[in-house]
This record gives sequence, structure tokens and C-alpha cells, in this order.
Amino acid sequence: MSKLDIQQIYKEHAHKVRGLAFRYVGEAAIDDMVQEIFFKVWQKQHQFKGESKLSTWIYRVAVNTCLDFLRKRKRIWNQAAKLKMLTLETAHKDQTFELRDAMQACLHEIDEKQRDALVLVLLEEFTYKEAGEILLIPTGTVKSRVHKGVKKMRKLLTTRGYKQNEAS
Repeated sequence: MSKLDIQQIYKEHAHKVRGLAFRYVGEAAIDDMVQEIFFKVWQKQHQFKGESKLSTWIYRVAVNTCLDFLRKRKRIWNQAAKLKMLTLETAHKDQTFELRDAMQACLHEIDEKQRDALVLVLLEEFTYKEAGEILLIPTGTVKSRVHKGVKKMRKLLTTRGYKQNEAS
């Protein structure tokens, strides 16, 4: 395989990689993490065999790099990470921010594998198939983890006093 044009790859994928990395490491470490991810993409380009889309391979490198970062620091999830909220139908902005913070806290409490699937499918908007390729698991497993994660999130939000229509 010929060498990848890292500048072009960066231009095309930096925004999504940055968003993905932000969900794992938070704002404080984002710049270093994005730099590390693209350095690894350049360093490991010989490992890309073209069996999947280039973007899928890049996001797999990004996820692995972020997980390595978190493992080294023995953190499961950075408290500074912010959830990208879908449109919420609440009367007051304070309620929206309160719900966002509650959702983030709940996200920290669910299983890491479920969280990874939720972040990729619901927040980063990858298809189940793409998420499976990134996480190196079958599509059905991704669907199951997302389903179980959503169910657990709803239960946790309910215990915090949020009604179904507020938390969905």
C-alpha cells in the first residue's frame, strides 16, 4: 500500500476524531490526544490493509489510543467530558443543563462496553455496523450493548427523579 497523505487525512477526519476523543478524555487533554491519534495513524499506516473503510480504521486507532490513555491513568471516564445532547423538550435552560449533567453522571456508571457502544452509535452517530468494526465486535453485540446501555441509563435517570419523557 502506498503511504497515506496524513495532511489530507487530518483535514477530512480531524473534526470527528476530535469529537470522539473529547468524549473519552475531556477538554483538558483533547489537543494532546488528537495529536497522539494522528501520530499513531501515520506510524501504523502500514497496518491498514483496506479491508474496511479508512475512516473505520482511523476511528479504531482513535478509540484504542483513548482507552490506552485512560488505562494508564486508571480513569474510566473523564468527569469533564460533556455529552452532546439531542434536542430536549424542557421548559427552562436550567433543567436542560441539569438533565445533561445527570445524563453524564449516569454515563459514568454504566458498563464501559455499553458506554463505548452508546457513545459511538448515539452520540457520534456511527451505524451499528461501523461501531462493530471500530470496537472489533459483531453488529449484534453492538445492538445489544446499546439496548442494555439505554435501559440502564433510563433506570439511573429515573432513580435521580427524571421522568421517562424528560430522560428520553
